Amino acid sequence: MTQPSSSQEEQQPAAAAASHLQTHAPVSAFLPGGQFAMPLSAFVPAATTAAPWCSVQYYELKTKVGESYHASGPEFTIDGYTCPLAPNRFSVGALSNVNRCREVESVRRLIGRGVHIQRNADTGEVFLTNLSNSPVFLQAPCINYDSNPGVVVRLDVGSDKLLVFSMHSFLEKVQQLRGRWPPREALNRAQALCSIRLSFVKGWGHNYQLQCIMSTPCHCEVIFNEAYRELDGDLTNPALADMPSSMS
Repeated sequence: MTQPSSSQEEQQPAAAAASHLQTHAPVSAFLPGGQFAMPLSAFVPAATTAAPWCSVQYYELKTKVGESYHASGPEFTIDGYTCPLAPNRFSVGALSNVNRCREVESVRRLIGRGVHIQRNADTGEVFLTNLSNSPVFLQAPCINYDSNPGVVVRLDVGSDKLLVFSMHSFLEKVQQLRGRWPPREALNRAQALCSIRLSFVKGWGHNYQLQCIMSTPCHCEVIFNEAYRELDGDLTNPALADMPSSMS
């Protein structure tokens, strides 16, 4: 069962983690002169390659802990165990933090089997399943749960797998930005669609005591590199870099 709650927190995608990873020519979302154009047909499923399709960053409160995990296979888990060498597991239990507090320690003990993330290379869809014995809280701005891109969804123990990203939806939403915002701001907002954030055990947002995900003890950002690659042409466009934006 999912219980949505609204969140006003601004998205902070980690573009640097994905901008250097490229398996096909980037598709520019903007034409010369600032005209916005990104056809849905621009997305071509990536060929079999070792290039990571997503990257994961693990945080304890405001501190990033350990190196980022890069997923090349179709599925992997984020768990609380100590298995640092398995290619299809990101075991955050193996990560050390000299400044770890008691609250973080107590939440880490509850992560257990964590979450399972699976990608369909043909459709560009990504699904997440809660495998732990504690709730997981998720914000996936590319998917409008309850018609609200900022909603925080609670995944209870035994919940069905949940769609958390769709390349088709991403490209469609990027197109919709063209009539609402100037090119630079549209690009910034498109970047916010390129990742999801999840917190173990503790929720955040309007209906929770914690208003910001950076206040939750253990949380992750999952960055979809293919989505960033679709924007690479604009991220490196000097003309767009000089355009003003209310988000900069």
